[in-house]
Amino acid sequence: MSEQRKSLYIANFNCTFGKDDKPMLDYFQEIVMPAFQLPKKRESEGNKYFFEKVRLIMTQGSIMLGGLLVKSTKLEVKSLYIEGEGLKSTDESYPSAPYSYFLINLQNHRMVIVKNQKGSPSLGNFSATASFLLKDYIREFNKGVEEKEEKLPMANLNVVAIPSEDVIRKELKKVKKIKEVVLRFYPLNGDIDGKKIFSYWRDELKELGSKSGFTQINTPGNKEKVVERVS
Repeated sequence: MSEQRKSLYIANFNCTFGKDDKPMLDYFQEIVMPAFQLPKKRESEGNKYFFEKVRLIMTQGSIMLGGLLVKSTKLEVKSLYIEGEGLKSTDESYPSAPYSYFLINLQNHRMVIVKNQKGSPSLGNFSATASFLLKDYIREFNKGVEEKEEKLPMANLNVVAIPSEDVIRKELKKVKKIKEVVLRFYPLNGDIDGKKIFSYWRDELKELGSKSGFTQINTPGNKEKVVERVS
């Protein structure tokens, strides 16, 4: 049997809370963990998405939040090819539950999601499901709280894919000219940003009371520097 290859995607799990963008770990036990363990399902385009087996995992000295993202769906079969008879019409459906597994590093907030098979949930599906569960948990909790000071703050979630330098470099080789580079900024989880340019713009967002922003660089000619900036 040949070894099955799986698709792995890396991202930043940027989650803060409230107007002051409190770090995720400030509310991890109070909001994130119970929200991710909710038995609720997000419905989209006839499919249902939900988290399963969410738990804390210690690996290589780092604490991870791990679990499965399940996509409950139906496979429709409208035609079959039968040897000796040819193409035949049919109308059948079969339940299916492809899944992806995810790990979020609670120290640097990097995450990976691995598709178990073709049709498994994507990083975008993960982001939408995580956002749905966080909002639902906070909303339901706050319904039973009268004092404003006791209510849970809303979550600000941005799951941003991180392509590798090699992938970016490979794609840029196919491009004759770069029209523009757009750098988008979101509040961090309390991390220290290693790049001064990003730190500057995030400080500006905080000063101006904004949750997000971007800067645009037109027709850059130095592709290698572009790789450095976006990776």
